[in-house]
Amino acid sequence: MTSNTFLQNIDAQPDALRRVVDVYGSQGGRTLLGGAHDLLRGKVVHSSGMGASLFALQATRRLLDAAVPGHLIEETGYLSENLSDLSRPLEALLLVSQSGETVEARELQGMRPSSVPTVAITRNLDSSVATAADLVLPMACDGDLSVAVQTYSSTVAVLALLAAELGDGDVDEVLKGISQVADTIEKQIPRLSEETPAVADHIGGAEQIYAVGRGASIASAFATGLLLKEAAKRNCEGSGSAQFRHGAVEVISTETAVIVFTGDQPGVRTLDDNLVGELRSYGAPVVVVGPEDGEGVRGDRFVGLPPTPAALRPILEVLPMQLLSAELAARNGVVPGEFRNTVPVIVTA
Repeated sequence: MTSNTFLQNIDAQPDALRRVVDVYGSQGGRTLLGGAHDLLRGKVVHSSGMGASLFALQATRRLLDAAVPGHLIEETGYLSENLSDLSRPLEALLLVSQSGETVEARELQGMRPSSVPTVAITRNLDSSVATAADLVLPMACDGDLSVAVQTYSSTVAVLALLAAELGDGDVDEVLKGISQVADTIEKQIPRLSEETPAVADHIGGAEQIYAVGRGASIASAFATGLLLKEAAKRNCEGSGSAQFRHGAVEVISTETAVIVFTGDQPGVRTLDDNLVGELRSYGAPVVVVGPEDGEGVRGDRFVGLPPTPAALRPILEVLPMQLLSAELAARNGVVPGEFRNTVPVIVTA
């Protein structure tokens, strides 16, 4: 793997999202969404994934919760270990696995009763998970050559489309939004690349980095934690902003940095503004990632993002963090995204 592989995956995201639009804008793609609707609608649905796949589910949780009255998100490892002890037995399974070969996903597929309908979201249509599923929604993207980048973005997009289908929403409007996000990413990569060294200067010297957010941005915080660990080999923990204030904030000092993802809702802005002020009072360097035209919250470093459909904001929010991961990796003397203690697909327990 070359040192540019991680950046190549970042640059590939707009085209990956456009392929999602091509696939699900076609009659065949709409038929797949309709088939998933028929399998999952009216049932208690357990949605499950690991790593970035789990974070993609969290990014679209509010959409799926609104579309499926009985919707639960569980880590695949938990489901595979506790399937027989669930308080609400499995009625339907939405299983997300970019490779379709992770050990937990394969074990869960092997354990589930044949009467439980399963919809899989994966990029590998020949994988163990795909062949065992009742229906497969393709991610419609190439595999990442390092950590999850374009596969994460494509998964969020496919889940947003599925949520619209399950909730009798406007699938065409979501497709339009995905195209918009693809164009936005393409335009923002050069600007954000220029800004990234200054962001890295601001927080790169911290002993520990935290990333926090509210609502769908919780997924962006978790994804940032994973990106910085996997791609840059830097300690970074993701958390919900509210949860973070219940104890974890005790470790904040001048030696810790915090990345705060903010929304554009007035009530949320107030909460985020209060949090940023609190973090500053402890001496922590703060980076705020939020709407460029939003009022209120600003950090010591502010990364402004252009308007984006709310359902797809997590795709754009993670972009500056991908670029930051590459910058911090270079400063850490490691190849961005290169694995040293594990492999991209965990296939054994």
